[in-house]
Amino acid sequence: MGVINEPDSWSGRVAAIGMFDGVHLGHRYLLEHVATEAHARSMRSAAVTFAAHPATVVDPSRVIPMLCSRRECCRRLLDGAVDDVIMLDFTEDMRRMTSRDFMAMLHRDYGVRALVVGFNNRFGSDREHGFDDYRRFGAEVGVDVAGAEELPEPDVSSSRIRELIAQGNVGEAADRLGFPYSVEGTVGFGRQIGRTIGFPTANVVPSDRSLIIPCGGVYAAMVEDLSHNPGEKVRAMVNIGSCPTVNSDSAVRTIEAHLLGYAGDLYGHRLRVDFVGRMRSEKPFESLESLRGQLSADASLASEILSGK
Repeated sequence: MGVINEPDSWSGRVAAIGMFDGVHLGHRYLLEHVATEAHARSMRSAAVTFAAHPATVVDPSRVIPMLCSRRECCRRLLDGAVDDVIMLDFTEDMRRMTSRDFMAMLHRDYGVRALVVGFNNRFGSDREHGFDDYRRFGAEVGVDVAGAEELPEPDVSSSRIRELIAQGNVGEAADRLGFPYSVEGTVGFGRQIGRTIGFPTANVVPSDRSLIIPCGGVYAAMVEDLSHNPGEKVRAMVNIGSCPTVNSDSAVRTIEAHLLGYAGDLYGHRLRVDFVGRMRSEKPFESLESLRGQLSADASLASEILSGK
């Protein structure tokens, strides 16, 4: 059925609740339990999630950088993880719901007959309740509650993955996500300094400003032109930062991608940048010539890192 935005109780469903930001390996492990339980009951599997992070509704001043857009989250969830995504608006009324009330609403409006709860999953205004309480409340409203064990891997959580990306450790983040962290954006006009020294770059302006951006530095990456060559990825080196050698304004941070061996015009194209590894920190150079020498070394290292991609 896909994404469900309105009440739909025609089908019996087995579900799990969460933001599922990034749809990482821990999420997929939980949803495997959901799919198994749904198959055993001849029901549909579902992920119950929210259009905006509940924490930002509780505290509007709080900013939580996300690992993927809500659209991308739905795509990943529906790409083999679950049959349906139940997308809810986290309103003030929902904020006041107890866990019992929330399960009753899911049962009544979305046909949820069983709920799989992760080892550290908490929901409802009465968040102090635990698994035994959820089972008791569920039995009262017609929802069977089952538990899922913790993924046998170290600290696979959205918050930990955000920390790794913020530190530039995109390789370890990918190990926990199950795929490289990526940012999509449209190529805009930059200072065009790179083309004068033989390293033209695409200035990628992120489409979703809520996404976390890796810390400043130079990265090996794979770039996909979603506008003209979807499915085809090109090796690249990417600079995130202020380009201090040619830019005096350190407050301006950009994502500049140099596609190795590519000579076409990318202005206006929509690109997807998959970050594979961080090669070095950003630093100023005494001259454009010394910068050119470093970029040549970066290109060689990027090619080596990406040789198996």
